[in-house]
Amino acid sequence: MMTRLRRTGAVLATGSALALGLTACGGDDAAGSVAEAVAQGAATVGLDDCREEAPVDPEAAGVFGADEVRDAYCAAVAFTLDTSFVPGLAHRDAGSRHEPGEFAFAAEHMTPGAAAEWSELVDAALATDSEDDDDDVKIITLFDVYFDSGVADGWVTTPAGGPAAVDVVVTPGHTAVQPGTVAGTLLEVSLTLTANLLVAEADDTVVYAPTAKEITYWMAPGAEPSDPWLVSGWQGEFSTGETSATHPTAPVTVDAPATAAS
Repeated sequence: MMTRLRRTGAVLATGSALALGLTACGGDDAAGSVAEAVAQGAATVGLDDCREEAPVDPEAAGVFGADEVRDAYCAAVAFTLDTSFVPGLAHRDAGSRHEPGEFAFAAEHMTPGAAAEWSELVDAALATDSEDDDDDVKIITLFDVYFDSGVADGWVTTPAGGPAAVDVVVTPGHTAVQPGTVAGTLLEVSLTLTANLLVAEADDTVVYAPTAKEITYWMAPGAEPSDPWLVSGWQGEFSTGETSATHPTAPVTVDAPATAAS
């Protein structure tokens, strides 16, 4: 059962079932405390070996260089891992809302134009309770997550003193040249992120919510070879599965219905 589907306002490809390959130790034991949940969780996969796994498109290698394409892919992976599951943003405190400054960290890895747009998107998302007006932000970083099925029901509270997610896996997609944009020639980088979001219950135990995100970035090279690659734009979608009190050890499929280009 799909609980929520988030998508950006950009043009999207047709959605499909997202298989969450969650491999973990610990069996089907109840999560219990945050420490137990973290102990059962698998180590993050995707960053340490990102250069070896980078999908180097021959045309992109011809334009930017193979090493630079690998650098861009690793930058996209690092950005995704740093921004997707932030403990202080994933949950919504009763009677309070997040402040725009809490989202500013993501802009540090964006081009000036993208950073300005990000600020506008955050302001718009925080000014409304409409689910359709915050998708462009949530595809980058989950905030105010709500579940209406499974063990958890209501606004998510992430565990205090622990991560917002475990079993985080990044799977490479593709790279491609994006010529003729306002920002110049960009590198398109796609990847898939899967994880188990941790949800804190009233008794301080935690439950799991399988989450998948498919995202495509447009990466801009720096002015100098030593400058880092920056995010110039993005599009994508994410979905979450039904929450469970036991730690999933088998792949979970989250059905993402088809989305039309907008």
